[in-house]
Amino acid sequence: MSYSFSVQSKTELPLEKIIEGISIENLKHEQFQIGDLQMPISEACYIEGVSTRAVLFTYEKGIYNVRILIFSSPEDYQVAFTLIKNVARLTNAEIESEEGLTVSLENFDNHFNIKWIERKEHAYFNTIKVTSREDGGMSQSDGYKRTFYYGEKMFKHINKLSNDLSTQYDFFINRMRDIQNIENKGISVSNIQRFKHIETGEIEGLVIWDVNEDSFLPYSNYIGIRDEKGKPFKFDYNLLEEFREELKEIVRLDEKQFVIMKINTGELIYLIEKIKELSNLGESNEDKKKGEDDNNEMKKKSWFKRIIDTYKP
Repeated sequence: MSYSFSVQSKTELPLEKIIEGISIENLKHEQFQIGDLQMPISEACYIEGVSTRAVLFTYEKGIYNVRILIFSSPEDYQVAFTLIKNVARLTNAEIESEEGLTVSLENFDNHFNIKWIERKEHAYFNTIKVTSREDGGMSQSDGYKRTFYYGEKMFKHINKLSNDLSTQYDFFINRMRDIQNIENKGISVSNIQRFKHIETGEIEGLVIWDVNEDSFLPYSNYIGIRDEKGKPFKFDYNLLEEFREELKEIVRLDEKQFVIMKINTGELIYLIEKIKELSNLGESNEDKKKGEDDNNEMKKKSWFKRIIDTYKP
């Protein structure tokens, strides 16, 4: 879901001319590519430390366009409004909304303001919330820096906090903002290593967790750590959910991603024992033996060695 505004003009303005009068602190922009299209302007604009999603600003075939993605922050909407109003001012043209409403620069704020933003975003939010309750599915949105996951578990938590839609939405958007800017809270962001699965050929990921730091673990297939003896150990990311209630150091930030506070040796030993127990749940001795053999074989593979070598305890 998204919403866009456009200005039609054959006047091709330099990007610098459009943004030079914008006095928004920490406004950044990066070029992005849409398939094989070559456009004079194609920029993802965001406010470092504040945005949830990037505003997509393009110019092609005589049309300037700003696209605001679902669950953009109020500040992101203001970036989009400022960009398109600057274009209208510089080209002496009118602004057209996605719904076909054409307005002058002078009347734009009368139609599109903070109340309009709240109505739009609250409607998006309520639709996603209801859909999640009905089908139990999970969705994700790519923030300007990292992915945000939401679904049934998150919305159950939000419903317990408040019955007020505005309050629920504020919690949701602030949590999405926190994940984009988690480094600002003094939390280390763990690195993800990508590799090709030996049998399936699919690209999978392993996030390297340093137990000696407060760490945000971006969602991936696996987590790699060293146990209390320094031995490399790998487990399925989703297992964190199984014992989140038992260790207060594990905090779920969205539907799938966690922050884990620095833990001591005793907690690490417990954690690994629990993981091994859950990993082997319901397996026969033959399955366990095969799993051990597979793991030993995997350790011999160069990709696994490279991943573990990147981790410095």
